[in-house]
Amino acid sequence: LLESYCPRNLPEFYSTVIPVMIDCTCRVFQHVTSNLYPTTTTPHYTFNLRDVLKIFRGLALVSGKFEEISSLSLMRMWLHEVLRVFGDRISREKDSQWFYKMCSSVAIHGTKFHEDLIYSDLNLNNAHEVVTDMNKTIETLNTLLVDYNNQSSENMQMYIFS
Repeated sequence: LLESYCPRNLPEFYSTVIPVMIDCTCRVFQHVTSNLYPTTTTPHYTFNLRDVLKIFRGLALVSGKFEEISSLSLMRMWLHEVLRVFGDRISREKDSQWFYKMCSSVAIHGTKFHEDLIYSDLNLNNAHEVVTDMNKTIETLNTLLVDYNNQSSENMQMYIFS
């Protein structure tokens, strides 16, 4: 799927990185489905193959030209997508600690787990980019909130933390 979104003349490292990302995604999916079960307190712990597709759809939104993205950047983007798709559903502290430990053991090619790794599509061109300036991001969010409230009949109250 990811290769279908990529141009044909990619750097050579892509031929090794993409299969590794696929393998890592399958391992994460296997760990998650084997260890996080839906219960009465965690009914949202339902994971399926659509979650795997969401990871690769997110990767397809990489901003810039594929030719200019390093293997490290691509693996960081992969880790971000895994945390977004699976990690955002985890609600118990014990499960969260297990998940982050598992992700850091699966992460490869020098990619380390960074809690502050944030990607955004606030530039409104539907492409993910690394957030490097949190103050600018908060300013953009506040501007979007004001614009929304000016157009909407009911104001949305939102608190943005950094």
